[in-house]
Amino acid sequence: IIQDKLDAGELERLLALYGREYPAGYILYRLARLLDEKDDYAAAERCIKTFMGQYTDHPLMKDARSLSRSLAERLEGEIRTVGCILPLTGRFASYGNRMLDAIVLASGVFDVSRETRFRLAVRDSKSDPAEARRAADDLVFDENAIALLGPLESRSAFEAADRANHLRVPIMTLTQAHGVTELGDYVFRNFITTGGQVQALVDYAVNRLGVRRFAVLYPDNAYGREMMFRFWYAAATAGGAVEGMEPYEQDKTDFSKEIRRLVNLESRKSETDIPDIHFDAIFIPDSALKARLIAPQLDFHDVIGVRMLGTSEWNVPDLLEGETDYLEGAVFVDVFFKDSSAPEVTSYLDKFYSAFGREADGIEALAYDAASILIEGIVNGGARTPDDLRDWLSDLRNYSGVTGITSFSGNGDARKQLSVLSVQDGRIVQLE
Repeated sequence: IIQDKLDAGELERLLALYGREYPAGYILYRLARLLDEKDDYAAAERCIKTFMGQYTDHPLMKDARSLSRSLAERLEGEIRTVGCILPLTGRFASYGNRMLDAIVLASGVFDVSRETRFRLAVRDSKSDPAEARRAADDLVFDENAIALLGPLESRSAFEAADRANHLRVPIMTLTQAHGVTELGDYVFRNFITTGGQVQALVDYAVNRLGVRRFAVLYPDNAYGREMMFRFWYAAATAGGAVEGMEPYEQDKTDFSKEIRRLVNLESRKSETDIPDIHFDAIFIPDSALKARLIAPQLDFHDVIGVRMLGTSEWNVPDLLEGETDYLEGAVFVDVFFKDSSAPEVTSYLDKFYSAFGREADGIEALAYDAASILIEGIVNGGARTPDDLRDWLSDLRNYSGVTGITSFSGNGDARKQLSVLSVQDGRIVQLE
């Protein structure tokens, strides 16, 4: 019956029913044969490798080894597909289209001298989680993708990553969403995380600047509260302490009340009252615009000699619009610094501008490196199947890209050494 009567779909349902019990070995071997006949060599090899790993004494082992060798030969010359799931329409379309430019550039389509053995297949997630999940199925089943890249919006990333992990196809997500790599061994992330930013910032402040006493002025929203808790924990772990914390409403522009609370001037009766500045640095996890608004108000309330600390959101030209004296010495971190002298960065910026007539930013650089890493695994890493590529990514150490040196931790998250940036003489400069 297994050999002659059942199609691939029926065999898959039986396999789910029997697990590893008899006659699961026969079912798995026959499924590999059917997939081979349909020219789905990658899926066939996944099946036959699973068979060989689970049923070492099976009567069909000799036939399985022969099939495995045959599949390996055919896969050697096959063009591999990287599937991209990005929001090209919908509320995140501006980000998705910019990232797609970077991914296309990484693929080498603008380099006529470059011969590649892979192709890109792109699907629009439409900023919709259900659509992202469908796109994962489409790319794996219809395009035979060896890996997926994207999405970036958190709910879409979770849906696509969950599906990719179920299908045993590695996915490189481009999201800050907490916990996405915990979905399984096939889920990776090449993105700057909130935890990574806070840790790098605290490490520099404590170990290089000698700062031990901190305050946090944060927006009263989910992001602000998360960053406040992460900073508090990182500072305590590093031997420092958060001496004051004040939330503010997200759309606020006057921060006098919050600043006065931080320095015990809430009941100020005289202009000659002296603020109680019991911290040496203040962390503000908000946009560059908010940093520009808060900095002169700190000075107005005589909160001087205190270093401002921020996130990657400060690494934008908007930070230096207008008066910059109040921001002098501010420190923040990011994964990408466009004025870096690193040859990888200057070459990338030149190629990007030549291809698209505009300058690249950090989110595009992350997408470029993510695509470059997957392509490296396929072209030079020898990955022929999704499992090969998953293993290669898990073992990747010290990949040199435009966002610095990248390695992958045991949980699939990229480990990156972030750039430490500062405002010096009205310019953003790199400290480390």
